[in-house]
Order: sequence, then structure tokens, then C-alpha cells
Amino acid sequence: MLLRRISQFLKDDALDWYCQLRNYQYLPRSWAEFKQIFIAQFNSPIRRAQHQQQWNECKQNKEETINQFIVRLRALWEEQFPQQTETDLVNHLLCKMRPDMLNIIGCPRNASLQQILIEAQRVEEILYYRTQQGNQSNSSTNSATYNNNNYVKKNNSTNNKTSEYNQTFNNTSNNTSYQRTQRNQADEQNLSCYNCGRSNHRARDCWYKKGYISNYSQQSTPHSKNE
Repeated sequence: MLLRRISQFLKDDALDWYCQLRNYQYLPRSWAEFKQIFIAQFNSPIRRAQHQQQWNECKQNKEETINQFIVRLRALWEEQFPQQTETDLVNHLLCKMRPDMLNIIGCPRNASLQQILIEAQRVEEILYYRTQQGNQSNSSTNSATYNNNNYVKKNNSTNNKTSEYNQTFNNTSNNTSYQRTQRNQADEQNLSCYNCGRSNHRARDCWYKKGYISNYSQQSTPHSKNE
């Protein structure tokens, strides 16, 4: 009866192995013989070493709840230490629990497994609310920093625009003044003196004054024969 019903409790590789024994008629006739070949098949030295390593590295993860962790821990513990009691499992749990939970938990070490699980769930709730408050505080700080940075950026943008406007205004003024100077110089070159009719100077600066011209004309006028 055990040999026929054991298939209901096997899965994965163990179930495939059992089906092969049954199909090829290698299935033993006694339960004691079946246990021997089963242990030889699935409890090899390599597998025991792998399970030992898994047990040594078994620690509660940061996002793993205490209920999830105790299931994983118990499965390894039952295979690794089949002769130990629940008290030993409690000691293993306290050694492999997350440090932040272990520092807050209030149960004594002689408490039962159920008491420790209830207290650990309470501690998980406390740590969860602390994390939420920390995230809200960080979010508020980041929001204030973001607003301050935006204010500084806006001021810098305004100052840059004002500086660009002033620079453009100064450049325009300089260009206008330069163009006015050039235009005045060109006008002076194109002007004709009212006194002498020559260019490049004004009447007030003319060196051909009327008096000079008249004197020159009188001196240069030839005398008549009678004189």
C-alpha cells in the first residue's frame, strides 16, 4: 500500500523517477528497500552539501515577511536537522531574523514559536509605518529643494534676459552713435563753403575770407597807364 500511494506525495524529479521505476518494472517489493534506493537517489553527498550551504546562507531578506521566512526556514531545518525540536527552531529563527526586527522584538528567548511570530508581525507593522513616514519626509524635502531650484533657475533666466536686453540696447546705442558720427563726417565732406565754394570745410572755418580775397584782388589788379 505504501509503495502504491507514495506517488501522491512526490513531485518534479522524484515523481518522474518513481514513474520510470514503475514503467520499467524496477519498483522494489518492500518499503524498506524503496527507502534505501530513494535515499541513495536523492540524498547524495553533493545534494547534502548544497543543502548545508543553503542553510548557512539562509537569512531573512529585507522585503520578506516573517510568515514567508518561517516557511522557507522550516523546510530547510526539517531536512537538515530532523531530530531537533521546536525550541531549536526558535533559536535558529532568532539568529537568522532581520537585525532591525530583532532589535525591537520584545519576546524573551524562551517564548514559543507562535508568540515570537505574533510579536514579529507587530514589529513589522511598526517598521512599515516608520518607513512610510521617512518616505513622506524625504518627498517633502525633495519637493522644497525642487521648488527652490526652480526659483533660482527663474531668477537666473530673468537676470540673463535683462543682461541680454541691456547688452542689445548698448550695442544698438553704440551702433547708432557710430552711424551718426560717420554720417556727420560724410556730410562735412560733402558740404561746400559759402565763401569760397570749396568742399571739406564750413564757412566759419574758411581761410579764404572775403577780406583776404578782396585785398588779393586789389593787389593783383593792374594799374592804368595814366596812373
